[in-house]
Amino acid sequence: MSDTSSKHHTKVPHMSTDDDRLPIHIGDFPANSRETARVSLEKYKGYNLVCIGKWYVGEDGELKPGRGGFKVQVRHLPVLKELINLAHARAIEVDLLPDGEGGKR
Repeated sequence: MSDTSSKHHTKVPHMSTDDDRLPIHIGDFPANSRETARVSLEKYKGYNLVCIGKWYVGEDGELKPGRGGFKVQVRHLPVLKELINLAHARAIEVDLLPDGEGGKR
């Protein structure tokens, strides 16, 4: 009599997972005269995150993660994008952005 409850394991070809692709460096911009803001996509404790962190230049000349920043689950990106767009529009409206940096022309 055969045991029908035994499990048969089939080898599945390796497919790309989030763990294989993350972190992804999106880009940098100067946060101030001493720090760089870096945008990246990362995974932490099973959560996919969009991260905006401050980095500084270390004694070795390499960028090092600093204090401060913002991390939120990637699922919030559509709302974050909309709020950033609204902040940009409002900054233009009240003339906070200089010409050439998205301000009034």
